[in-house]
Amino acid sequence: GGATGGGSEVGECGDAGESTAEAVKRLQKERDDLQRRLEFVEELVGPTEAQRKALQEQVNAARAAALRASYCGAGVPTKVAGRLNEQLMKSRGLSERDAGLLQGGCLPDNDGILQDVSLLGDPGFRPYNEQTGDLRWGARGGVLKLSLEEVQEKFGTEVALDVVRCAKELDKYDASRRVGVELPWHAQQNRELEPAEVIGLLVDRELGLQKPGLVQIDASSCEDVRDAAVPSGRHGDLLSPYAGAGFHHPSPYAV
Repeated sequence: GGATGGGSEVGECGDAGESTAEAVKRLQKERDDLQRRLEFVEELVGPTEAQRKALQEQVNAARAAALRASYCGAGVPTKVAGRLNEQLMKSRGLSERDAGLLQGGCLPDNDGILQDVSLLGDPGFRPYNEQTGDLRWGARGGVLKLSLEEVQEKFGTEVALDVVRCAKELDKYDASRRVGVELPWHAQQNRELEPAEVIGLLVDRELGLQKPGLVQIDASSCEDVRDAAVPSGRHGDLLSPYAGAGFHHPSPYAV
């Protein structure tokens, strides 16, 4: 009787061993299938990603050229997207500390390195619904965890709406740095000018320069946009008080 029982145990072990081998074989086959699928996807995505990067570099180069042309006196309107309207802040009586708590305010950490503690400097501050665009008055951010509703109660609705505008522009154009970026700007449609539109503006200006009494500007003689001075009279055409050479300097706000 004992021998029979032992044989039964050996049979069960044999069956179990065979089942494990089949499972290993099946898993290896699935792994190979997944590897082939991954290689196929990489063959599809690789060139697409490379093309995306190349197109992004072209867009960045076109943007820089448009800004350089603007600083050289061409009629390309610009705006620093993602920056609060300084004139609005002053007209509503905000102190530098108040404005700094909304944007650009910095405090040193334990190592003495300045850290942005402002509301708009917080990437987690999202005062609007991304799908519907509805305002989220309870959204909080910054070191003080200010809410949009508290901003409205303390500084007024116009300031609160300007904060929302800045948050949207930062998320779209400068999500990582969150300090604002100067762009060629379409005032009527409130968006960045496309390269073709910038070229159209430059063509119109070039044709206009052929009229008597107008002097042609050699854009090749202009310096880099960061070092170029703003031509006199240009500030009146800008939609933001931050647009211009001063934008490249640190924020005037301090906490």
